[in-house]
Amino acid sequence: RQMCIRDRNIGGNIKLSAFLENWLAYKEPELADSTYLSYKYSCQSISKQLGHKKLEKLKASDVTDLIRYLRATGSSENSIKRIYRVFFNAMKQAYIEDRIQTNFVSKIDTPKVKKGGVCPLTLQEQSLLIDMLEEDAKPNSKTSKREGIYLTKSNYAFYKLALATGLRRGELSGLK
Repeated sequence: RQMCIRDRNIGGNIKLSAFLENWLAYKEPELADSTYLSYKYSCQSISKQLGHKKLEKLKASDVTDLIRYLRATGSSENSIKRIYRVFFNAMKQAYIEDRIQTNFVSKIDTPKVKKGGVCPLTLQEQSLLIDMLEEDAKPNSKTSKREGIYLTKSNYAFYKLALATGLRRGELSGLK
């Protein structure tokens, strides 16, 4: 399927920032809101470093430079991988449209994310956390007065369930 871009006749003679903007507008209807925002952030990060370059002038070394720049500015490995994947998909579309000769992003390996070890709470730490949450959930506690009794009781239930089941935040939030 072809992307509908205003300036179809200019091929690769378009700045990367303009192409990404148009590609993002094309992708928006098929993306969830949170995914769209993630794509938008990724496109902004790419454009900040490479947006001034013309599509046809980009090379694999530009991708390497982008990754190096993102690491130097403190981006997390997860963010770098997500930005790479968005860049890859955008350039895949540019290749399909014959705007570029090859998807130069594919020449660079996907950045790897090192898996951090999980450090579960000890039984003593779990007990201490539950005690703190119980104290906060009391109607006359400082936390309860500041945040409201409903929120502090919700926090207590949320964390107690997390400790009892081992569910992750997203899984707990999705429960009904």
